[in-house]
Amino acid sequence: MKSYSIPVWKMVKQALTELGGDKEFVPLINIVTWVRERWYSEDVNEGTIRCQARMRCVNGHPGHDSYPDRGKMWREQPTFVSDRHGRYRIFNPETDQALYAAALAEHVDQVYKPARAKKGVPNRSKQPQHKTVSIPPRIENVIEVLEHCGKKLGFQIRREWPVTMGRIDLVWYQELPVVLPQLASNHIPIVAFEIETSWRTRKHLKGDILNFQILQPVIGIIVQQTGPDDDPRQVDGLVRNTRKYLQTLGKSSLMVWTDADIQSLANSLDVPIISS
Repeated sequence: MKSYSIPVWKMVKQALTELGGDKEFVPLINIVTWVRERWYSEDVNEGTIRCQARMRCVNGHPGHDSYPDRGKMWREQPTFVSDRHGRYRIFNPETDQALYAAALAEHVDQVYKPARAKKGVPNRSKQPQHKTVSIPPRIENVIEVLEHCGKKLGFQIRREWPVTMGRIDLVWYQELPVVLPQLASNHIPIVAFEIETSWRTRKHLKGDILNFQILQPVIGIIVQQTGPDDDPRQVDGLVRNTRKYLQTLGKSSLMVWTDADIQSLANSLDVPIISS
């Protein structure tokens, strides 16, 4: 591979800086032209310029693992964002975190899709190498455990709490002696749980988050379990990326629990559980 005086991605970033790409999207062809003119003597390859812009762009192409680095560059060093119409600007860590978190969630969805094996031929496709995830035994009676824990903590308990266009799996609430002015009920939701018994897509978890935003409990908790047929590494990645996504929303009252968290709570309250 040809070497240049500075990395090509830095050339792209400098081009965007000069072309106003810190505030608005700039056509990739303009970036290519600027780089080739600025570093005329180095004869920078046009394909390399385009490739480097995409490899460090959090949403620059459908499928973040299509390049040889398998998405490592944009995940570890988000540098550019795209309008998905051939224009780019510089990544802003203050305003683009939600976009970055969504891209991370998309990456988790894609990276574990196994290649289809031809009929009669063993599937030898290799998944990305990740560290082994150690998980506790799966809690089978998770909702009953949470009910018992809530009661021991002094809460009223309700399953299937209705919200607009849906229901929340379990809510710990307090009952006031009177209905306060401008409230529709004297039942005040304190802790709400959405329970996912196996791996889910990011869109499904965003639905859980929307339910919490509608109900507005003091604390909202997504319980993400590992199903019998799930890859624990995949679930671990989903949990980590969902937590990152919640941080970008600034919602410290929303969190993701696993069986390990429920096990810890049950142990502290001496609540029995059934594990598999």
